[in-house]
Amino acid sequence: MQILHRISTAAGVLFALFLALTSCRSTAEHPTRETKSEGATISESKVQPPIQRQSSDENWDRMRQCAEQADRVARREGWVGTQKARSDSTVLGWWNHYSPKYGRCYMQVSYLNEPAKRDKRLPEIYYELHDAFENNYVATCTDATNSGAGSFCHIEGMGPPNDCSVCRAFVKERMSK
Repeated sequence: MQILHRISTAAGVLFALFLALTSCRSTAEHPTRETKSEGATISESKVQPPIQRQSSDENWDRMRQCAEQADRVARREGWVGTQKARSDSTVLGWWNHYSPKYGRCYMQVSYLNEPAKRDKRLPEIYYELHDAFENNYVATCTDATNSGAGSFCHIEGMGPPNDCSVCRAFVKERMSK
């Protein structure tokens, strides 16, 4: 009897874990679409979308366009397949986000910085922010704190390298709102 109790308890825990893991979804991969029913907004996913200036249908369409444009940019830049974007960096990954707040399609591309293997002052990993709709570079940032990290924190149009915490906040804002 004690063995059956342990098996049923373990099965219950595994089932709960399975449900929890399968219910988690990335908003970048599965954008939330809303429908209206008698004045109430019903969300098709448990993730609440940010406050939006455009209608949910317009945002849904822009998210779809953003994903398509990001795929085109990634293929054109060589971020798909070979993973080599530059001779001194390897693409680790990229993702996109349509920002209703800014009305832009942003792409964040993460790189492995090959020169950091020889120079420990440099950050091993850094990332860039691009506007995929406009095909523009926006910023370069790193989460590293080593002495050379500051040279990898730059927001376009803001002059010399910036404080990395400012740069990180800038990118986070655009990739989440």
